[in-house]
Amino acid sequence: MILKTFHSYKDIPYTRYERDDHTKKSLLFFFHGFTSNKDEGIMGRGEALSELGYLVIAIDAYAHGARIDEAIIGGSASDKYRHLIDIIIHTARDAKDLFMNHLVTTFNITNDTYYAFGVSMGAATALYLGSIDTKLKTIISIVGSPSLYALYLYKQSLFGWENTPSFKEKLAYYQSIDPLIHYETLKDKHIFLGCGKFDEVVPPKFAKALSDTLNQEKTVFKLYEVGHSSTEEMLQDAYNFLVKY
Repeated sequence: MILKTFHSYKDIPYTRYERDDHTKKSLLFFFHGFTSNKDEGIMGRGEALSELGYLVIAIDAYAHGARIDEAIIGGSASDKYRHLIDIIIHTARDAKDLFMNHLVTTFNITNDTYYAFGVSMGAATALYLGSIDTKLKTIISIVGSPSLYALYLYKQSLFGWENTPSFKEKLAYYQSIDPLIHYETLKDKHIFLGCGKFDEVVPPKFAKALSDTLNQEKTVFKLYEVGHSSTEEMLQDAYNFLVKY
C-alpha cells in the first residue's frame, strides 16, 4: 500500500508518498511544471516512484499551488515567464532547506543523499538544486533546461522583451549561477536528460549542451519523437535510470 499524506513546513506545502513497509528510504523530490501544482502536475508518478522504494516529496513551487501568487504568475504569458527563473531558484532553495532542516528529522530517510525528478520548470529546478547541493546525487530531467541563463534569453527572443537595465541585471545574475556555465557543479552526478525532439517550449539543445560538456558515462541524454511532453517510453527510461543508480 502507498501512503499519501499532506504536510507543510515554513508555508511550503508538500505531499508525501511512501510505500507502507516501515523501512528507511532514500528521499526523492518531485518538481512540477510551470503554472501547475504538486498534486495535478505529478500525474501518478508519486505512486510509481514510491513503488521503486523512495519516499517521494512533491512540493508546490514558489508562487504556485497552495502558495499561489497571482502578481507573479497572473497576466499574460509574457508577464508570467518574466518570473520563471526566479521561481526555479526560489523553489530549489526551498527544497534544500526542507531536506536539511525538516525532512531528515521528520521521516525515516537517509540523510547523506537524496534524488530529484522534475518536469519542464521542475526539471530546471532539479538541475539547479543539484548545482547548489552536493547531497543531491541523481537527477531526472524531463523536457527541462540545465541553463537558467540561456532559457531566459530564449524567452526574451520569444516575447520580445527589451534589454532594460533590470533585464540585464537579472541576466547577469542568472549567468553567475547558471548550472550549464558552471557545469563543474554537476560533475560526477547521475543525470538523465529526456527531451522532446520537436520541443519549442524548452529546446533540447540546452540539455544536449550539458551532456556534451560533462561527457561522462553517468549523464544520459535521449531524444524522443515528441514536443514539450513526456511519453511512456521516456518515463520508463527515467525509472530504469533511477533503478540503475
